[in-house]
Amino acid sequence: MVIFCSHVRARVRDPPRPPPMEAGRESACPRGQGVNLRLPGDLPGLLAMYRRRQPDHWAKRPRLYANLGRSILERGEPLLAFDLFQEGLASSPKDPELLRLLALSLARSGAPRRACDILTRLYRQGQRDEETSGMLARTHKDLAALAANPGECDKERRLAFGFYFDSYRKQGGYYAGINAATLALQLGRHNRARGLARQVLDRCLRLTGRRAGTQDYWLAATVGEGNLVLGDDRQAEFWYHRATRLAGGRYADLGSTRRQARLILRSLGKDASCLQRWLRIPAVVSFTGHRIDSPSRDRPRFPHSAERAVRAEIARRLETLDAGFGFSSAASGADILFIEAMLERGGEVHVVLPCNPHEFRGESVDPAGPRWGRRFDTVLRQAVSVYVANERGKTPGSLGYVYANLLTDGLARLKASSLDAEMKPMAVWDGEREAGPGGTGSLVRHWRSQGFKPEIISPCRKRARATGRRPAKPSRETQQIKALLFADVAGYGRLKEEQIPAFVTRFMRVPGRLLKTWPAPPEAKATWGDALYLVFGDVGSAGRFALELSDRVRSVRWAELGLPPNLSFRISLHAGPVYRIIDPVTLRPSVTGAHVTCGARIEPVAPPGQIYASQAFAALAASQKAAGFICEYVGAVPLAKGFGTWPLYHLRRVRGL
Repeated sequence: MVIFCSHVRARVRDPPRPPPMEAGRESACPRGQGVNLRLPGDLPGLLAMYRRRQPDHWAKRPRLYANLGRSILERGEPLLAFDLFQEGLASSPKDPELLRLLALSLARSGAPRRACDILTRLYRQGQRDEETSGMLARTHKDLAALAANPGECDKERRLAFGFYFDSYRKQGGYYAGINAATLALQLGRHNRARGLARQVLDRCLRLTGRRAGTQDYWLAATVGEGNLVLGDDRQAEFWYHRATRLAGGRYADLGSTRRQARLILRSLGKDASCLQRWLRIPAVVSFTGHRIDSPSRDRPRFPHSAERAVRAEIARRLETLDAGFGFSSAASGADILFIEAMLERGGEVHVVLPCNPHEFRGESVDPAGPRWGRRFDTVLRQAVSVYVANERGKTPGSLGYVYANLLTDGLARLKASSLDAEMKPMAVWDGEREAGPGGTGSLVRHWRSQGFKPEIISPCRKRARATGRRPAKPSRETQQIKALLFADVAGYGRLKEEQIPAFVTRFMRVPGRLLKTWPAPPEAKATWGDALYLVFGDVGSAGRFALELSDRVRSVRWAELGLPPNLSFRISLHAGPVYRIIDPVTLRPSVTGAHVTCGARIEPVAPPGQIYASQAFAALAASQKAAGFICEYVGAVPLAKGFGTWPLYHLRRVRGL
């Protein structure tokens, strides 16, 4: 699996307000470095600057990392921003601004606990300024939204309120004040919420000269929020519209404001459907479609003569949907037409390929002619990211396309979640069931099974009458998509000889007992020494099993049983197409293939007691609406045995999703 430009999403829970450092920064130039950094205003320009950076030169200038990363973060790319801040901290590990920004990128990519840990350390080290206090409060608010029960939720909200209110009382910042007001509302303290909102509005209106002339996004958004707390929806709408105009392409900021407004409306018992009008965020489109007909096709499906009409209809639908972000493959025909239409409207495009670009082009692009090959090269250069599902595989079978379809869909959902945007499916489809899995129709059926109503564009309105519906042929695939769990015990090699029997009979009994009672047992399993290898039929069951196993091991007092007290598994999760086999030595069911190796290389880099998942696992969990956990972004991590650098996620339990 390869990602160019390093963009893949984790499930994100990002309620409320970013800290003040995001609002109205004074300059895009690094301070105190003697360097004039002119930042481009669009994401492609920022990415080009990111790729051209000289790490040795930048290592002495942490403000370069801070300013470029902040701009990337504002445009809704927390994962890339995280990697940039992490690179800056390698040479400036105690820089408070980079640490705050690192925490913010973690919070925005769905890892509020890790963000909270970083900010708590800064706070205890004396960094109690407005920015640090506000960000720490925000992480507790995020944790409240992910709480497992009402008691935990109220506890986190009270902590958040305390940090916000203390900062507002000491420093008078309007952002801390309005957050204290909204939290008071959520805690049921309506009179206090209204009192704080009035104070904040008075301060903000003095700053704007009691006119709607501010050019500061956060100031306008705060006035809208204050009016919403006070129940003045007309004024709230006016100021939210103004904030939207001021935001430009800063959709992450708009998403944060929308989440805050939704919490306020929910606390007041009001409908939140108005937010799409008040705070508009472009839709995320997940796309699939037929390839253009090859000369050898005996029955037209998407003839070359229909290209112009389909292109125009795609553009029209994108305009109707207000599309700003697109996820698609890049085959000849509908895929490339969709990408070109997205780029023409200034949208952001992410491409998912089932195999490496060279092999994919030979299989799915070049047969349509050299013109399509040139267009393929162009759209890949202009894409924000290119995700390769299996770099080591050659021409994929139909299951490879099924896998790529699910990844495309899952990554689109993760992006929509991160921005608080709508995910809209779209397909150029003839309406007929394909002869096997992996085609356009299979993804359309997947969407419909989950309640989506995809936009359907017919590629050929005047097609020859069929002699009858083609029956679906049974699939001859020898591969199946499975979820893979690897686990081993850190420090196993340091056990004393006399501890080994207790380890086998006591420690390894924990996974053994859990497997006996698990409602969806693994389809294959193996152990060797301290290692555990399990194969599950779906990502949801694998993720929940990993969490339960980790919790049960953590709950035992191992020292009382003669074992090291901190004994724990480190666990990795991955998902992908594998071959089902009967092991010729053990004569037991097993699986093999490139994705098994991928999963095995993640486990050694997972910290003891933690569960790390691949980006593919996170995307499939989103596409299949796996319940009971979320995947929080960790960063781009070098894998074991020189297997490359992968974006990895930390699995965390969440009840009630």
